[in-house]
Amino acid sequence: MRGPIVVGTDGSETARTAVRQTAELAARVGAPVHIVSATYRAEVPQADGPVKRTLEDAVATMRAQGVACQTHARTGEPADAILDVAEEQNAGLIVVGNKGMSGSRRYLLGDVPNKVSHHASCNVMILRTAETSERGTVILAGLALSSVAAVGTAEMVRLWRMGSRDAGRQSVDVAVEGYRTGTSRERALLNVLAAFVGTSAITRRSTWVIRRQGSFGPIKDIVRGPRHIHHFVPGIILAFVSGGVGIVSNNRRLREALSIPFGVGVALTLDEWALLLELNDVYWSDEGIVSIQVTLGTTALLAALTLALRLLARGERRVVPRRRWIGA
Repeated sequence: MRGPIVVGTDGSETARTAVRQTAELAARVGAPVHIVSATYRAEVPQADGPVKRTLEDAVATMRAQGVACQTHARTGEPADAILDVAEEQNAGLIVVGNKGMSGSRRYLLGDVPNKVSHHASCNVMILRTAETSERGTVILAGLALSSVAAVGTAEMVRLWRMGSRDAGRQSVDVAVEGYRTGTSRERALLNVLAAFVGTSAITRRSTWVIRRQGSFGPIKDIVRGPRHIHHFVPGIILAFVSGGVGIVSNNRRLREALSIPFGVGVALTLDEWALLLELNDVYWSDEGIVSIQVTLGTTALLAALTLALRLLARGERRVVPRRRWIGA
């Protein structure tokens, strides 16, 4: 094989597996290795940051096999960084893991192996470093969708029984009236559910676009010096402030209004749950799928609570007056 080997790493367990196998291959064929690590952040990788630590770990793996290596810290798309280094070094082989090659993970986590294999000017070896089973995520997605659908179906059935057979033609009026006639707790929980689902969808879409284009309309990465301000920061602030004010307030309308920013704040925070759990920027790594699973599970829970509260409220309106009349 002519030319050096290029391998990318983000510090994840699957990337370490790719680095170890690359080291073994390079030791056998006597080829030097160029190790690439890239960050999506707008700032240049810091000298003492996670990129440096990731590269140092990879270098230690190479030296343990007696392989000569060089490191490359880049900013931007990992796939682009790997391709650029391979071209600069006239690489004979690029080694990547199969992380992100399956359906939803290709959208949620990225598609580095696909992009590299399609655009590389040299040979590409794709290693099986990650299992692609998505059963847990699919189950949670099914629960979330079915729970939200159950809330909508229950409301349509209720309106149909009340005589709103033309709900399709008067959907806006019917929705407004149904919302208005609900209890304060029902409206607040519905606000949280709607704000949470809407914000989660928009946030995931915007981060995906920003990662590729640098901006999503007016929304961009927020960077202050060497620090990237993740969206869980405003999320925690929104949830804490709105939730705290809602707890101490006796104004029902104010509490209902505050349930919207509370839902937004919770969605922004849980979208980066994996980062908070790992204390590392794993948003687009395999570990980042935990954020998706937590968001889907929370959606299902909120929808189930909304439906349960509606059913209990209707039962209360029917049973309590009857008992009072019997007791009289």
